[in-house]
Amino acid sequence: MSVIGLLTVSMLLPASLSAMRVQGDDPTLIVILPPATSPEGAPRSPAFNPFTAYLNGDAVVLNCSAPYGNVAVTLISTAGDYYTTVFDTEDGSVIIPVSGLSGHYTLLLTIASGSQFIGEFDM
Repeated sequence: MSVIGLLTVSMLLPASLSAMRVQGDDPTLIVILPPATSPEGAPRSPAFNPFTAYLNGDAVVLNCSAPYGNVAVTLISTAGDYYTTVFDTEDGSVIIPVSGLSGHYTLLLTIASGSQFIGEFDM
């Protein structure tokens, strides 16, 4: 790797680690499924998924790799969680609190076109 590549990685790594709020355990990847069709009408494909999410202790860290404007985010669970926020994807990531109680959790992301991305996990 070139010196410039090493410098780039070393500058980006601390920011991404602090955004994940690592609490001793490895964060758990939450699989987020894109809509049945992309906003352009193409069939669903893994390549069309700018969102990644990780469960890390008492929070979900949601990241977006492309500008999608404001995205409505809802987290609900069978444990009683209900949390909504607006995620400005220009910020790159957002932290969503979870209760940590046992149950099934659903993360619903709605982009401006109305298309929805869904992630689910159990605690």
